[in-house]
Amino acid sequence: PEETSMTFDQRKNVDIAVDQIIGGVVPHHLIAGDFLAEFFTLLQKRSVPPEVILLLAPNHFESGVADIQTANFVWQTAFGDVETDENVLAIVQKGGAVIQPDTFGQEHGI
Repeated sequence: PEETSMTFDQRKNVDIAVDQIIGGVVPHHLIAGDFLAEFFTLLQKRSVPPEVILLLAPNHFESGVADIQTANFVWQTAFGDVETDENVLAIVQKGGAVIQPDTFGQEHGI
């Protein structure tokens, strides 16, 4: 079957070249926790781990003043705390993102 139509159990049998992974789209609901864990576990198996992981999510509550918003938090994840890379943050800001941490209070996409 095509990868997009595979069940989680079918994907377990697919040989994935982890060093060729350059990106991924994963759901943000913990109901798909096994899928999330699988993706990030694959990233850990790379011979050279990624230097930067850029997380994107919709603005579920349409809050804030900008179309693209970010914050310079220490993000708490199931895999541990992740600090914001200030250099990447500056690049994202040059691309039009606005630092607006107050809009992330109830946001659950990241």
